[in-house]
Amino acid sequence: MTLVQRPAPHLRHSDGIAISMADVSIVLLPCVAMSCYYYGERMLMNCTVAVLSAVVTELIFSLLTRKRAIGDLSAVVTGLIIAMLLPVGILYRYVVMAAVTSMSVAKAMFGGVGKNIFNPALCGVALVTLVNTQAASTVFEQGAGLPLLKAVDISTFTPVTGMLTYLKAGEIPAVSLFDAFVGRQPEIPAGVCIPIVAVAFLYLVYRKIASPNITLSMLLTVAAIAFFAPRTGASAESVGYELLAGSVIFCSVFCANDPVTTPNTASGQVLFGVFTGAITMLIRYYGVFDEGVIFAILIMNAMSFALDKFSHRVRPHRKGGV
Repeated sequence: MTLVQRPAPHLRHSDGIAISMADVSIVLLPCVAMSCYYYGERMLMNCTVAVLSAVVTELIFSLLTRKRAIGDLSAVVTGLIIAMLLPVGILYRYVVMAAVTSMSVAKAMFGGVGKNIFNPALCGVALVTLVNTQAASTVFEQGAGLPLLKAVDISTFTPVTGMLTYLKAGEIPAVSLFDAFVGRQPEIPAGVCIPIVAVAFLYLVYRKIASPNITLSMLLTVAAIAFFAPRTGASAESVGYELLAGSVIFCSVFCANDPVTTPNTASGQVLFGVFTGAITMLIRYYGVFDEGVIFAILIMNAMSFALDKFSHRVRPHRKGGV
């Protein structure tokens, strides 16, 4: 069989893209609500700044290029994901930086919706992480009452140690696995809404927006490495903490399943998930950053086409199957 390669976007109908983005927005909102419950108005303001920055950037580029603004809610989804992946107490200028970078460099400059090589939201968060690693990893106690319009003064609001920092030091985190699961831990917003993310994953799979191939292979790889090479505690305990710490579960659902930047074949998706999980743990164990999932997904985004091509060569298949 001859493999026919077609240009992006893979979701070819604008209505299909809008409906998919609406579904993702719907399941992201409960995650945002749970994060606001733990962190208050500051989290809501982060979301507002991120979404407005993303939408305005998209409108500006549509005017500069004389193209009609897509209006498919992708800018809203990008803004919400950025707000979930950045610490609540981070300066607003970094939130704006992430959103503008996502919509301009990572999306518009590649030709717009469906033509980007890398996940836009992760590109923005990665830039902020590289520009100011400390700001992108500083977390505060839940219910600390962070100021809404002012910068967070660390002399008044003392940063606390997150789970990934404990694991990096080879220590057992100061929270139980149950508290980590339900979100009672000092973490970025993406790490305090895991039960809702799990329900969202089932919904997105049902709607055929998310692929269980990517999410499950990615998380199973993280779990396997944590079990056979634990950084702290017993193997089973290590698995729990590595999965619940940081944003690996959130990203495996909302970022690794981007239909534009991930493989289309089932075998390619499994390989994508396995390599993403492995790179995530490699960065966690030996890298300079506590969390590695953002960079792992971006690295594998660049390999998506190659994985699909490899899958077709190794296992030729009939139309509609893998």
